[in-house]
Amino acid sequence: MRTVLVICALLVLTACGHPASQPPAPSATLPAPVADAVRNLAAPDRIGALNAAAHEHRGDPSSLVALARDPDVRVRFGAAYVAALWADDGRDAEALAPLLQDEDEATRAVVAGSLAGLGHAGARTTLEGLRESTAPMPFSDPPLTVGRFAAGALAAIDAAGIRR
Repeated sequence: MRTVLVICALLVLTACGHPASQPPAPSATLPAPVADAVRNLAAPDRIGALNAAAHEHRGDPSSLVALARDPDVRVRFGAAYVAALWADDGRDAEALAPLLQDEDEATRAVVAGSLAGLGHAGARTTLEGLRESTAPMPFSDPPLTVGRFAAGALAAIDAAGIRR
């Protein structure tokens, strides 16, 4: 199971152009630098600041749920992206599962990629439904579509033997 989490995290990080690193122990509340980075994601070149804040100030993924309901799709994506990086058990999967219903395909894809690695059944279904999407995956380098991201996440969980 941990292998799949690492694979999905690497897929997310590769899609967003940031090398993997060992995060610190999580905080029970949303660290202020992460909240600020999520809220400022619309500014140019902010994905690097978001990655740095998420890795330096690890928190509880459920602390991002309120930001993941923001009306601004960029804020929702940023919150979902960080929550996907931080999620590592079934409790996290349950807290983040409602984000699989977001109207934004990229937000759903990032959450589904992480939750599928945790064995969440609805996540795989979400990824399968996104395979044909031609919507752009934000901040991906090189540029990816949501469909290509979803196909890569499905391949990673299949290679790890997760069949939920």
